[in-house]
Amino acid sequence: MRTTRRTYAFKNSFKRRAAGLFDAMGGLFFRLDRPLPPPSEIKKLLIMRLDHLGDVVNVLPLIQQINLLNPKPFLAVCVSSLGAQLLRDTPGIDQWIIFDAPWFSRRSPSSAGLSGYRDLIHQIRAGRFDMSFELRGDLRHHVLLWMSKIQHRIGYGSTGGAFLLTHELEWRPNTPPTESNLTFLTAFGGPPTATAVASLTWTIREQELQTMRKAVPDKDFLLFHIDAGTQAKKWPIDRYRPLLNQAQQRGLKPVLVGSDAALARDHLPQQGNAEIIDMLGRTTLPQLIALISLSRGIVSTDSGPAHIAAAMQKPVLILWSGTSDPAVWKPRGSNIFHVQEHVSCEYCGNEICPLPEQICMTRLTPDKVLPVLEKVLSS
Repeated sequence: MRTTRRTYAFKNSFKRRAAGLFDAMGGLFFRLDRPLPPPSEIKKLLIMRLDHLGDVVNVLPLIQQINLLNPKPFLAVCVSSLGAQLLRDTPGIDQWIIFDAPWFSRRSPSSAGLSGYRDLIHQIRAGRFDMSFELRGDLRHHVLLWMSKIQHRIGYGSTGGAFLLTHELEWRPNTPPTESNLTFLTAFGGPPTATAVASLTWTIREQELQTMRKAVPDKDFLLFHIDAGTQAKKWPIDRYRPLLNQAQQRGLKPVLVGSDAALARDHLPQQGNAEIIDMLGRTTLPQLIALISLSRGIVSTDSGPAHIAAAMQKPVLILWSGTSDPAVWKPRGSNIFHVQEHVSCEYCGNEICPLPEQICMTRLTPDKVLPVLEKVLSS
């Protein structure tokens, strides 16, 4: 049985108390910490990671360790449609279960309604999995896996609903996610032995290569991901011009990428198509990964493309906002650089800055970024 005090992820004290009360009530009816089976009895394993691309990248070290097990269990991953595209060439995955959870949709509502939930539960139940790893600690996912009748359900109780698990891991909020994911290997009898650096296996399809070579004919180019998943992680667009100029002076073609096609229209006016290649809103995820693979590196906000590039061993410069701690959330690996402006309100976790001016980004001026960009261009 669990003896350590549970830590909840909520900053709001009312939510923490509510989660604690919810768990206390649920604990009256559900038994927590069922003994783990011997590793030899784990024939079919499900990993659930329904959130964003950077989080999916952080699962790669865990998958790589599972591939080393002897015998290796049948491995299924339950991810979003984008997550499935990202992992399409990852060795050792035997099944992809795709679900676009509406609670993680940042740009447009998911079409998954009640019927989508039922279909997901039926699909997981039909898989007859011996064990599941829920890596986020999400109550909604605990409910789905409990309803799917998986015998051994391992996860974190950091948002409540730990009583729906059969084995709860201790959640430590300041642990890098790759390391947190590797703690699930205790189900197979021991601590992780490998590095927590993600490595993405990716093969460019011929059609993707032809399409991207036509759009970006230059062989030496540097990507600039000027978008971000939240408003608080965006750097002011008009600040990028000196960085673009520096890349050009080094003989590299700047290529703009991101989801929002209108981002550069007003703040980075083109001085002729030969200067900058604008691919904003014009790439699918596989095409974006193809560009990352072909590029000299990437300048990015704290976002999925930065994590993908790091996992492909590309030089990465991250323009880091003050919303999260890079010691925890920055991608691991060599040639990963970040520039950060320290402020009194840093690591707030906000998606939109409540201040009149988001000082952690506005005080991050190009003159502070350019010397670090030079390191990236030299790496």
